Amino acid sequence: MPPTFPEALKSAEERLTHALSMPVRVVLHRHLSPELSEAIATIDRAMFRTELRYTIEEISESATKEDYIAITAETDAVIAVSYGYAGEDGYFLDTLATTVERKGIGSTLATLLILYAAERGYPQITLYTEKTDEKGRRLREWYKRALGFTYKSTIPRKGDVMVLDLTPEAVEGLYARHVATTSS
Repeated sequence: MPPTFPEALKSAEERLTHALSMPVRVVLHRHLSPELSEAIATIDRAMFRTELRYTIEEISESATKEDYIAITAETDAVIAVSYGYAGEDGYFLDTLATTVERKGIGSTLATLLILYAAERGYPQITLYTEKTDEKGRRLREWYKRALGFTYKSTIPRKGDVMVLDLTPEAVEGLYARHVATTSS
């Protein structure tokens, strides 16, 4: 069984500190401060093309939704964010972005959000993505391979709908793969 969510945050910190060879803080935010809003907008501007970026107002609107949380990875600044909230059929992973790629940060933060949703009793987690982004990254395939999501459909203007059933086996497997450290 995965540990409690606070213990998973600590383990994720250790894992990312090792992966980046520098201290990394993993922080859970239940409320959106102006500083966090700006950090999220900065990551959006750096990582997403114009039509996919959220405005500060849209970021703030997300934070008013039921069971909102944001999880950040921070060095001297916020380098990655994942946030979500209660959705129609479970939990909704709204945003996952990192300015440091190929170090496991995105999969670690996504897994933390999945652990949070599972611990809160949600039956599944849903997200929208693109099949392939402008940089040629196969995002739909990444969510399937790295995190076990299943493609359900495509909604115009929203993207590919991906769903993960939050079974104990799925959650435990993701924790072991993306969060646990060798000392866990």
